[in-house]
Amino acid sequence: MVTTTKSGLRRLSATKPRIVVCDEAAKTRQAIIAIIGPGYDCVGVSSAEEVLAEAAHGMDLLLTEVSLAEIDGIDLCRQVRNAPGLANTPIILLTGVINDDTRALGYEAGADDYLNKPIRPRELRARVASLLKLRFASRSLEARSLELENANLYLSQAQEALVQAERLAIIGTLVAGVAHEINNPVAFIKSGTHSILACLDDIATALPKAAHDESARKEIEAAVTESRQIAVEIGDGARRLQRICQDLKAIASEQPSELESVDLVNELNMAWKMAAPRAEVKLELTVESAPAQLPLGHLFGQVVVNLFLNAAQAMVGPGTIWCNVVTIGDAVSVIIRDSGPGIPPKILSRIFDPFFTTKASGGGTGLGLAVSQSLMRKLGGSLEVSSPPGSGAVFTLVIPLRRSEYRAHRAGKVA
Repeated sequence: MVTTTKSGLRRLSATKPRIVVCDEAAKTRQAIIAIIGPGYDCVGVSSAEEVLAEAAHGMDLLLTEVSLAEIDGIDLCRQVRNAPGLANTPIILLTGVINDDTRALGYEAGADDYLNKPIRPRELRARVASLLKLRFASRSLEARSLELENANLYLSQAQEALVQAERLAIIGTLVAGVAHEINNPVAFIKSGTHSILACLDDIATALPKAAHDESARKEIEAAVTESRQIAVEIGDGARRLQRICQDLKAIASEQPSELESVDLVNELNMAWKMAAPRAEVKLELTVESAPAQLPLGHLFGQVVVNLFLNAAQAMVGPGTIWCNVVTIGDAVSVIIRDSGPGIPPKILSRIFDPFFTTKASGGGTGLGLAVSQSLMRKLGGSLEVSSPPGSGAVFTLVIPLRRSEYRAHRAGKVA
């Protein structure tokens, strides 16, 4: 018998072979059961209806007389073959009439064997044992099939769980990455706001003297000029926030990002302005040869901010970050090097892994470099790292110049 568990798995129940013997004569039934022997669970019945009722409790073999009163053995054979779960049950027909037509009808109805009366005990036991052997071989194959079915179900459930976990991981990575990206311009805006407030305080202090004091007017003019510059920078930070929100679709989409003309040196300077309030280092920017505009995309600025911050945080105390921009062939290389202690060889291969960080708990998300590399690939470029012994870390961004190379480079990276 086959049963189904609550988890959806199916199983076979292993019980003593159950044989149903059907004959209208009680003495004949008892004689057949005695011949078969005690090694089986035998049930004697007198009609087809009783056979079908007993079959509901399980039946490994049916041994029935052909000549039954209401439903004969051949019709019973057909009903058993059509009953759920009984299609493969072995059936032996018993008859006292030697008739080839009757045999043919029995086989056509689904009988497996015929035995003539009077029954020879040795032959009966051999036929029963042979059919049950085939029956249990079939059940063994069915059990193997069920094992495979259960294994496939487990794999399907595991795969579904992994897909769901991957979706949650992607969402978590994206959310954490967005928070990481938004934190930079927010810190810049916050710092600029404090500076503007300080300028306004200076203006308020100098304003009463401005009508008769030239130096007070100059202080006000200087404070206003500084406020305007800070306001422009805050506006740039706000625009970056807006762009980061727009970039969510670009980052999540499988479609390539739209290229736009970007002033590379201006992007580097702006990135440093955003990173500088959180660092105790100085920047040296060297441009050997680079085009004024690049078909790159504004996501590049986010990458450079991450790299500047990463370099600044890697150093203990003041230090220097060098940024060189060089055109090599049909690509532009941006090389960012710091005066820090460098990256140990044992972790160099892991620094682009999401959530990997060497900082103390709460000191970082471990997403800055992972997001940066992902964004560079989305822009058609690449981001690599090296750390020569005795020197700081070196990050190299390579940016193809032409749109055709952008697409080819991106296809090669994504494939």
